[in-house]
Amino acid sequence: MVRAFGKSWGIVLLAVALAGCSTAYWEIGNDRSGDNIAEEIENYSNATKELTLPPDASWPSSGTVFDFVLNDPEPHHLQEGYGSMRAQELWHCAWQFEAVETKDKSRKSKALETLELFKDMKVYKDSDSSFTNHVDDILAKAKLGDFSPMAENTANCMRTWIYPNPTETKPPK
Repeated sequence: MVRAFGKSWGIVLLAVALAGCSTAYWEIGNDRSGDNIAEEIENYSNATKELTLPPDASWPSSGTVFDFVLNDPEPHHLQEGYGSMRAQELWHCAWQFEAVETKDKSRKSKALETLELFKDMKVYKDSDSSFTNHVDDILAKAKLGDFSPMAENTANCMRTWIYPNPTETKPPK
């Protein structure tokens, strides 16, 4: 079964990242001439080629990830690096989902090991300590066998990105 990060996204920021990031990742401009959406879509596409998702997971299309600006008549100027930041957040969500959901011990171990790499990513490094401490705490608890904080975080991530409409099907528990 292929787990795709798809459907309508609505709000695409991870709930924790909303509280933890120190800078806004988009600004509204005065006209469409200042849009840099195409550049950030390219950054997203390039980042997805560099980051490996868990088995059976797939990247959402750039149209899905950027629908909040592509479908908005207002002009937008995304912060430089927004596309790669978005890919890093999706990568993190996918590996957390893998760690929580897989029953295979070797895959769970690989997921936890891989999640350590998030600490080397720009989205983590550019975040404030409340976010990084939260991420570190979730991973530390999971490594000790307590996956409940990671499961809750993953449910928030999945609900925010993949199931924003409360009438849609929710991710597995």
